[in-house]
Amino acid sequence: MLWVVLVLLVIVSLFIGVGSLSLKGLINLDETALLLLFKSRIPRTVSIIFAGIGMSVSGIIMQQLSRNKFVSPSTAATLDSAKFGVLISMLLFVGSSIFVRMTVSFVVALLGTFLFMRFVGRINAKNKNKNWLRKRSNFDIIYTCLILKEGIKMVLALISDSALWIVALCIFLATYVCLLTLPKYRVYVALLSALVFIILGILPFGDILGKINFNVLMMIAGTMGIVALFIESKMPALLADIIISKVPTMKWATILLSIFAGVISAFVDNVATVLMIAPVALTIAKKLEVSPVPSLICISIASNLQGAATLVGDTTSILLGGDLDMSFIDFFWYHGRPGLFFINQAGMIASTLVLLFIFRKDKMPIDFKERTEVKDYVPTILLLGMIVLLILASLINIPEGFVSENINGLIVMFLLLVGLVYRHIKTKDFKGTANILKEIDFFTLGLLLGLFIIIGGLEKAGVITRISELIAKASGDSLFLAYTIIVWISVLLSAFIDNIPYVMTMLPVVSALGISFGFPEQGAYVLYFGLLVGATLGGNLTPIGASANITTIGILRKEGYEVKAKTFMKYSVPFTLAAVTTGYILTWLLFSGIGK
Repeated sequence: MLWVVLVLLVIVSLFIGVGSLSLKGLINLDETALLLLFKSRIPRTVSIIFAGIGMSVSGIIMQQLSRNKFVSPSTAATLDSAKFGVLISMLLFVGSSIFVRMTVSFVVALLGTFLFMRFVGRINAKNKNKNWLRKRSNFDIIYTCLILKEGIKMVLALISDSALWIVALCIFLATYVCLLTLPKYRVYVALLSALVFIILGILPFGDILGKINFNVLMMIAGTMGIVALFIESKMPALLADIIISKVPTMKWATILLSIFAGVISAFVDNVATVLMIAPVALTIAKKLEVSPVPSLICISIASNLQGAATLVGDTTSILLGGDLDMSFIDFFWYHGRPGLFFINQAGMIASTLVLLFIFRKDKMPIDFKERTEVKDYVPTILLLGMIVLLILASLINIPEGFVSENINGLIVMFLLLVGLVYRHIKTKDFKGTANILKEIDFFTLGLLLGLFIIIGGLEKAGVITRISELIAKASGDSLFLAYTIIVWISVLLSAFIDNIPYVMTMLPVVSALGISFGFPEQGAYVLYFGLLVGATLGGNLTPIGASANITTIGILRKEGYEVKAKTFMKYSVPFTLAAVTTGYILTWLLFSGIGK
């Protein structure tokens, strides 16, 4: 019977409205009546029906996900979040159009509902219909999504280009909040947000491939695989043992292990460096019956220090190198002057002096004779070969094309393939070889893929240009002040948030800011290098500022040592300030006068 009621209501809807529409006029084929029917009443009624379909399917999905048959927008924080979004738009976007306010309200409502559902998901409850979504036909859900897509595109078509940047910025801010609050689901958040940018047409479909830096993705994946082979060979542990056998006291053991961690992390992932060297420091501490906390903290912050020293030292370095088209050797010598490698070494010297002062009273003697045995030197050869080939690639003139644009990534991936084939032939252990591939952080690769698209959308919408104009305005057209803001804001933010999405967001901002100061595109080297120095070293300030720090805290917790933020920052703050200040001064002195 419900379908009969639906048909009757549809007929009634066709004849209700501001304009007069009569059955007699339709029978007589009155031009005005027909125009009103086909241009207004029928589209309106069809839209209402489709909206009802979408609301009903969404309601059923919400009920199943929340395990509550009485859930509704009013009980799931949706309405309150939407009201909050309207308030935000009125306070931050004064004088904006109704479409902008509606978009802000929609994004905030979506975010509020998502957080509510995350909360509900933590509540244990029996769900007799947990397979409902699998049993339901997917047609209704897909069809509803298509309807919503077309509806949103119609709304965006009504929004002027001057307001589109606000929509893109709101989506990005919602994405960033989710990246911070849901660290375990960052890759899904980034990819979903990228999909939203594409569906809404903010980033045209034809521009997607041009925004993805495949060279960076291949370099990260290949380097992770080669490093996994290098660690498996136990060569890093042997090098640490050799260093320790040469030192007389615990103070020098801590200092040299920190320096060694920095050297290794210039070519190996920071977390991997900590995992390699931490066992050595723990063994020494146990033999001497002292706390391993100071030495492990120093190893952690030293590994973060050297991440910006080489092209393969850290994900942020690879991102910078990809954006500026820097070769491996450019990190050592750039435009006729010392590059980031030597700036980092100066920072290391300054921070090492700080550590010497902190441990000046630690003179406990040490006797460590253990020696790790290495049976396979091929992974070491592969790692050294990667460095040599990257240097040669920077010296050889390769014709423009796919190979020249992705030469570094292709080199690293080729060497990884050689290493995997060699390992499989030698061990005949397919599972072990597959485990090497598992060491590649595909979640980070997925995160970067999503962020490439998101940042491309922000550029297309004009958000990046507006942010750069804001920084330029705050700096009063002073390059030094703009440089100072970028360095120290990067230090502060990276102490609390992941520096990968931050650096990806800021790279195009720095490019646009440099143009406003008269630099050619991607020519403001002092701003680029200042960003990397601040973002890479800033993570050392707090225990949560870098993955290596979090890993170190976890290792110590397993050993029975709870490290408070105060204890960590006792070493990290003076270390970081010494390194950043040195890098800040040297970067300005070396690169402030070139690029124009």
